[in-house]
Amino acid sequence: MSTKVLVTYGVALGICLSVCALPVWSAQDTKAEGINISPSTSTPTPLVSRSISEAEALELALHYNPRLDAFAHATQARTHIVRQAGRLPNPELELVLEDFGGSGAYSGSSNAETSLIVHQRLELGGKGKRRVAVAQADAQLTQQQLTAFTAELRALVRERYVDVMAAQQRLDMAQQQLELCHTMLNMVTERITTGKSATMEQAAFLMQRDEARLRVQQVQHQLRSSQNSLAALWGQYPADVTLVGAALATLPSVPNQAESVDAVEPDWAADLPHSLSHSTDSPELSLARTKVQRATQELRLQQAGRIPDLTLSFGAKQDEVSNDHALIAGVSIEIPLFDRNQDGVAAARARKGEAEALARTVMLQQRNLLQQGWYAFQSARREAEVLRADLLPAAQQNFERIKYAYQAGKYPYQRVLDAQQSLFVMQNRCIDSLASAHKAHIALERLLGTELPKESTTDTAATYRGEA
Repeated sequence: MSTKVLVTYGVALGICLSVCALPVWSAQDTKAEGINISPSTSTPTPLVSRSISEAEALELALHYNPRLDAFAHATQARTHIVRQAGRLPNPELELVLEDFGGSGAYSGSSNAETSLIVHQRLELGGKGKRRVAVAQADAQLTQQQLTAFTAELRALVRERYVDVMAAQQRLDMAQQQLELCHTMLNMVTERITTGKSATMEQAAFLMQRDEARLRVQQVQHQLRSSQNSLAALWGQYPADVTLVGAALATLPSVPNQAESVDAVEPDWAADLPHSLSHSTDSPELSLARTKVQRATQELRLQQAGRIPDLTLSFGAKQDEVSNDHALIAGVSIEIPLFDRNQDGVAAARARKGEAEALARTVMLQQRNLLQQGWYAFQSARREAEVLRADLLPAAQQNFERIKYAYQAGKYPYQRVLDAQQSLFVMQNRCIDSLASAHKAHIALERLLGTELPKESTTDTAATYRGEA
């Protein structure tokens, strides 16, 4: 058997072992983790200069937000990492030349022995499956991070949509207040002309009109800023958008209070509706639980690392003197005398304990935030109800009565100015309270990871006119 034949035989053996070294992952394993996001192509950001609804704003943000595209690339990378984790170690090809270059009969290479050996390391203890499990847990962690960011993005879109709604209402209200100031100024001017009022009264109403005009300009800038902040979520700046189907006066509804919490529930949930206190869909909590699962898989991988691997060897050798050849087979295993991966296991166990402690911390934080969010929502909603049902109509009626009395000469002009300013403050406060109620409702939905219903209400325009 010649050296060329020996080399050919060894190479063929190595190729055979390489082909047989199939990975331990499968397409089913990857699919089970829900890795189904592909990076989007370079699509230009749409230039929105029209009226959009809340659903259209959400669709634009969820399609064009660049952070989501980054998550798509990260998810694709995790897919390849899962596949790579399942691949077996490559075989090693060893060429050994013995009994040459010495003294006497071994001074040359005529008595040399040539050996060609292929070594294949076999992982024991399920290291390959454990490694794939860790990679899949990382992929699932990326998916949970995507879910959490998507929930945060949806909440951010809706909050900024509320900001635009409130800014539009403030602008309408500021323009109505400016018109009212013009009306009052004309009335005072007429009274001065007829000698019923002093000239100094006109200066006070002029100052209030100028303040109302300045307020209109300020609210216009606030509206443009809110529009830009909203459109920035899908990558557009500057923006010129108006909202359709938006009703700030449509207050979010209160969950069913009839579903009382059982007595065995902890104190934090005593005042919460049953549907809220039992919710487990929080994106942050799901993310923390996924981190615990990932730490568990890492611990199992480190425990599998304590088992030494087996190396199989197979080859052939040739004696140059007799021209004889023979096969070579061997088995080797590492002796875990000094390194049994004990510290790796201990570190992984500590990381698992850390992840479990952080998960408990997140759970307590979510409960606390849920309680605070519930109280904030109740308070904001109650304030909005009282303002639009009681305080705003009372301020409107008080202004109308004082204005009528002023026209009849029974009240001084200062009473009219005070009543008008009180009405303006109450109108603006009503808009602020409605926006706060909507944002508190959105914050609750962000914590719960689900949407809560809304109820229909009275006419929006009538609410701000104080007719409700």
